[in-house]
Amino acid sequence: MKKGLVARGVDVFPYSKVAKKLASQVQPLLDVAIIQATENFNGKVDIWNEWAKANNEEILLKK
Repeated sequence: MKKGLVARGVDVFPYSKVAKKLASQVQPLLDVAIIQATENFNGKVDIWNEWAKANNEEILLKK
């Protein structure tokens, strides 16, 4: 993901480097991104588990 953003000309740096005055604006964006990523992961786990049940494979746990 980072490489893709850099290739598009987006500067990527760690959260620890964000100025304190901007941290209050960045944190809500991170919170939403975490929720979306978790929902996406759990959706993929659901799909995998359906396949796994039919094929006698390992069942994964959601986050």
